[in-house]
Amino acid sequence: MKTKKIEKEITYKGYKGCIILTWYGEFLHWRSAYVFIPKNNKLHGKHYSECEDLDVHGGVTFSEIGKIFKTKIEDDLELPDDAWVLGIDFNSVLGEWDIKDVEKELKRFINEVIKANK
Repeated sequence: MKTKKIEKEITYKGYKGCIILTWYGEFLHWRSAYVFIPKNNKLHGKHYSECEDLDVHGGVTFSEIGKIFKTKIEDDLELPDDAWVLGIDFNSVLGEWDIKDVEKELKRFINEVIKANK
């Protein structure tokens, strides 16, 4: 059984994002971090494969419109239906990333999104 729960929501430099913990069964889980891209950002609507220039852990591995993204999360998420969501994951055979390290990388991700919009 797969479950996705919001562990933390942040606002950083005017951008919103969240950390989600996904469980696959009783023992297997990992975190993912997502940035919500507003319509006025150049990355809005871009597929993750078009975001190779963003220097983030593992590269961007997820892109989806907010309306669909919200349906996959068990918790309520304040996100406009037309927001674009970009994500990175922290699934690693080298060990689990703790939430503090994921939050630092999420902020770095937001900095990269801001830089790409200039």
